[in-house]
Amino acid sequence: MKSKTLKRFLIIGSALFVGLILVFLLSIAGSESKGPIQSILNAASNKVIDMENYFIFQKRSRKRKQKLKAFNRLKHDINALKNPKIILMGASDKIEKESFESIINLEDSLDITFPLMHIY
Repeated sequence: MKSKTLKRFLIIGSALFVGLILVFLLSIAGSESKGPIQSILNAASNKVIDMENYFIFQKRSRKRKQKLKAFNRLKHDINALKNPKIILMGASDKIEKESFESIINLEDSLDITFPLMHIY
């Protein structure tokens, strides 16, 4: 009777120990590497973000052209740009990512269209 009970405790204890070691090893390995499922999901997420940005910027670019029709004559004349009769407003954003997204979001929040944009 004692040997059966001892045997069961040893089996249960060793199974718990092996399980804990396995979970510990997987948690260490998980932070250093990505599995194939995670890579597929990350790629799908990036594609969705790219599609959203494409459609949002495509829609905004049409509105932008319409709002800046008065700026067309200045756009093609360098002297008019250097010495404008009106004040040209713009925005600068020092960010790591080279994108117009932050400036366009600023335009949307201020409800204004900047005639000039530049990414440094």
